[in-house]
Amino acid sequence: MCEITRKWMGIGYDNGLVYGIAQGMGQGITKTIINQLTKNLGSILEYIINKINDSNEEDLDQLLLNISDIDKEEDILKYIY
Repeated sequence: MCEITRKWMGIGYDNGLVYGIAQGMGQGITKTIINQLTKNLGSILEYIINKINDSNEEDLDQLLLNISDIDKEEDILKYIY
């Protein structure tokens, strides 16, 4: 019985570790996008920063692919919903 418990605890630990790494990478990408946009635009409204932080991976990918086309804050909203 103890062996089964240890096995399931190990699976839970591994799943948690994978989830944590994925979350950390996502936060790093989001921070990089925000830093690049701030560099290009000078400043970004807190509202837009929150929208970026709340965006899913697909929206962030679109934003990143089109980052060179962004000239003003309103352009960011074309890529995040």
